[in-house]
Amino acid sequence: MTSITPVTGGVTIRDGWNGTRVYLIRKEFGIDAPTSKGGTYDAATRAKVLAFQQQHGLPATGIVDKTTWNALDTGHPWTADAYQVAPRLPLSATPAQRTATMIEYALSQKGSRYTWGGAGPYELGFDCSGLVLQAIYAAGYDPQPISVVKHAEPTYRTSQQLYAHRNFASIPLEQRRRGDLIFFGSKAGVVHHVAIDLGDGTMMEAYGPTAGVRRYTPQYGSSYVLPYVKRVFG
Repeated sequence: MTSITPVTGGVTIRDGWNGTRVYLIRKEFGIDAPTSKGGTYDAATRAKVLAFQQQHGLPATGIVDKTTWNALDTGHPWTADAYQVAPRLPLSATPAQRTATMIEYALSQKGSRYTWGGAGPYELGFDCSGLVLQAIYAAGYDPQPISVVKHAEPTYRTSQQLYAHRNFASIPLEQRRRGDLIFFGSKAGVVHHVAIDLGDGTMMEAYGPTAGVRRYTPQYGSSYVLPYVKRVFG
């Protein structure tokens, strides 16, 4: 694959929205919350936006359209939500090469901030599935219908969509290998988290304050490792 299906971006930001543009809005008002779901466009954010609109003679809607975004002057384009990593491999690349490139990209994002609903770039941050999605793009695969714009929607959970993707092989956890996607969820099997297995007892993930390599663990708080990993390539 030489390109990823383009997305338009520039979706109007309303209650419940997530992602890097919401981070930038909250940052403008000094209410950033980098390590939790507090990065959502919530009532507190809406109140700040509404006051800003009133102070600047803008329609007082409490939502962020392009006009309000431009007035906020975040230093980033209205279409920042459409950021996608370009494939880094030719069509002739092997599954092993694609797996290596996926891991290489993910590792290159070590230290990036945690942004709920974020999918990069580095300076704007990732959440767990946003990092995995961009790493898959880098390796030359487009897991449609998943997209970076959907990733920021209020009720969309990319980790769950990755786990359910019909083109990824399901492999028993005990047979996992380097490059497989490890999923964590509730005891009922509802997916909460995804990481990339590095094959040496560690995994690369966006979790906590920043993305990084951590020891594999079968449990995160109330989230438990699921019995199957997903293999994207080969």
